[in-house]
Amino acid sequence: MTYVRVRYSKDGGYTFSDARQLPLGELGDYLHRVVGRRFGTARHWVWDISITDPVVADLVAASVQIEAV
Repeated sequence: MTYVRVRYSKDGGYTFSDARQLPLGELGDYLHRVVGRRFGTARHWVWDISITDPVVADLVAASVQIEAV
């Protein structure tokens, strides 16, 4: 299975988290959504997103759901 590796920085890109691997889905599963949760809070996010296998993958959209604390 192919995975999306996600690292994030909460300080504008000075330091990054350890990579989290999220499943991208099986080959041909075009309707699979990658969902990551529990990243925490910050103001100056920087994302580093990569794919573990040599396949073509397009980032079509990204969204954030913000909930009041």
